[in-house]
Amino acid sequence: MKNRAAFYVVLAALAAVAAWMLLPFFGPIMMAAVVGYLLTPLYDFLGRRLRSPHLRATLLLLLVLFAAALPLLLALVEVSQQAPAALREDKLVGIISDANVAIDRLLNRHVPITENLAVYTEHVRAATMHAAPEIIGHIGRTALDLVIFLYVLFFVFTEGREAFQTFIDLVPLDVKLKPLLAQTIESTMTGVLYGQVITAAVIAVAGAIGYAAVGLPHLLLWTLLTLIAAMLPVLGGAVVWAPLAASRLLAGHAAAGWGLVAYMGVLSLLVDHILKPKLISGRSPLHPLAAMFGVLGGLYLFGITGFLLGPVLLGLLTAMLRFYREMPITIETA
Repeated sequence: MKNRAAFYVVLAALAAVAAWMLLPFFGPIMMAAVVGYLLTPLYDFLGRRLRSPHLRATLLLLLVLFAAALPLLLALVEVSQQAPAALREDKLVGIISDANVAIDRLLNRHVPITENLAVYTEHVRAATMHAAPEIIGHIGRTALDLVIFLYVLFFVFTEGREAFQTFIDLVPLDVKLKPLLAQTIESTMTGVLYGQVITAAVIAVAGAIGYAAVGLPHLLLWTLLTLIAAMLPVLGGAVVWAPLAASRLLAGHAAAGWGLVAYMGVLSLLVDHILKPKLISGRSPLHPLAAMFGVLGGLYLFGITGFLLGPVLLGLLTAMLRFYREMPITIETA
């Protein structure tokens, strides 16, 4: 008995140290697990043509890397096209002068912005130099997270099923209940990912097409915000596309504004009432309150990837609570 107690103490200490070591990388590890779960059907589909699991995993890693890098590349292209013209000294001074005149009219007094432009520029330069180490640090951390994400994702593809089965085997439940636990977790997670993530992605992609059609600038920004907002209950993506449509109307582009309202409104109805019920049919969807707090809490804790990780973590909690409520849990004593 003493030997068993000592073993459990050592095991708990080692588990605590391991958790403390892995905590800084919790975000990319969980993101890799979620993306791997989403892409597992594609991994299995490739298995019909390619026997090597490592080759299939490598191909999917390249696909994920391209999908992650594409928005950044498009943003760099847009900046490279617009920055030279915007930063020409004569044009920049003209823009600042026009803005100065508008501010003077609004305040009914003169604000010496143009006259003090050199001083303001020096302040901006000094602030940029002061923040440069922190910016470089964030870039390095992001690059490290990306490497960890891809590395873990590779093993999620090749060994994910075995790891999940090992987790189920280690749970101290009666052997007859373990398959029910696995089924509950898979049903809930599939409902969360299909009901929240896939539908939000459909709305975001379709929204990007609509935004481009009506001539909205900063397409990548509005698409990303639509993706995040579409995971929220009730209003969803309308939090983003409705103000954008209003901006088109206020700018005098009535056809573009009303067209965007009609297009996104019909699309949202089709996704919510036709696509989403089909995707989560037979699965356990996430409660709207859990979805909302999952998105907001995830963004607060994990940054931009939290809009996906938050609902997934609450989905796991929901699965465990549902299993506890519906199944008579017996703890193994052997």
